[in-house]
Amino acid sequence: MARSTMATLIGYVRDLIGDPSPAPSGCSLQFSDDSIQAVLDQHRTDVFQYRLEEADDIQTTGVVAWKAFYAQKPFWETGAVMQNNSWAVVVPTTAYEIEGRWVFATTQTKLPYWITGSYYDVYAAACDLLRRWVGAVKLDFDFSQVNAAYHRSQKVRALQELIKLYQQRQPLRRIRLPRRDSANIGRRW
Repeated sequence: MARSTMATLIGYVRDLIGDPSPAPSGCSLQFSDDSIQAVLDQHRTDVFQYRLEEADDIQTTGVVAWKAFYAQKPFWETGAVMQNNSWAVVVPTTAYEIEGRWVFATTQTKLPYWITGSYYDVYAAACDLLRRWVGAVKLDFDFSQVNAAYHRSQKVRALQELIKLYQQRQPLRRIRLPRRDSANIGRRW
């Protein structure tokens, strides 16, 4: 059973891949919520006490208020835990997890704020799901009858175009690789 905290992300990915829920009359869903969640979990990043950026809201009196906080990473699972600088848990008035933004009704003073939770690469998940869909559709075939031709292969091309589009939207990841060949440069034995 899909986690209730994933409902927004699952719906977002469904929109990306064109698999609406509920399915139109006479149609069935290509993927279950559990399947989409499983693929999303493969593209999850868990963070612990990740520093949030506060937005300076300059009032007409010249006083700076801090009500909005940003993670600089979008697509968060609902239910992330926020803490202030004394590590006390704080609850925002409004959460915009898709954007990675949390807003309080009043100004906050115990900066910085930290968040513990999970964010997702929804575009990588969409690409994986679309590849699975292409695999299923490739088993279909084109055929013709008198005065009519049916081309199921156009669906494969359309899904592959979506894959290309979403591959371009995936965030870049940085990794560090040690160079073992240069570890002893400059050493004299």
